Amino acid sequence: SNVAGIRIIAVTAFPVLLGMTGRAMYPALENPGLALPKIIMETFPTFLGGLILSAIIAAIMSTADSILTASTSHVINDIYINTMKNDVEGKEKEMLMFSRICTVVIGVFAVIVSAMVPKIVSLLLYSYTLYTGGVFIPLVGGFVWKKATTKGALAAMFTGTTIAVLSIMGVDMFGIPTEIFSGLVSLVVLIVVSLITKKNNALEGGK
Repeated sequence: SNVAGIRIIAVTAFPVLLGMTGRAMYPALENPGLALPKIIMETFPTFLGGLILSAIIAAIMSTADSILTASTSHVINDIYINTMKNDVEGKEKEMLMFSRICTVVIGVFAVIVSAMVPKIVSLLLYSYTLYTGGVFIPLVGGFVWKKATTKGALAAMFTGTTIAVLSIMGVDMFGIPTEIFSGLVSLVVLIVVSLITKKNNALEGGK
């Protein structure tokens, strides 16, 4: 509803304004990321400051566990079951254990990556670059082009992601922005591989 939307805007704007205020109040702070907790601890009463910090941590944790669960779901359902065609009927306990292991592995990997990239904005830009380069073209192509195949989408995803990773590592993409270059290459791969695999499927079906 409209009221819920207004509430969400107000809630999300509050920590941003606090961070901007803290940055203005403490311009000499070596780590800008500490501006928000510093202004909370030094300006607000102890109870209110603790409540605000708890709310921020709760928001971070609720988002993190949702993304972690979604990542595990992609690995189990999209890759292990649908792509690799594994039969999981009657294997509920094994799949539950596999899901837990995947969750732990992905969580540890996320912690390692976040420790290696101290700035959250840089990490977000990297994730958006990977998503745009590896997922955007196969996703849109699957919706708008009827001849797109699974193998074509996977090949395009792998190619686009590889180019995005190389760009993040410092490889020059002929002066072309990574998002555009990886998207164009991914599009070409999607079309070529889809046409080849579709033709092969048609020939095999005709035998």
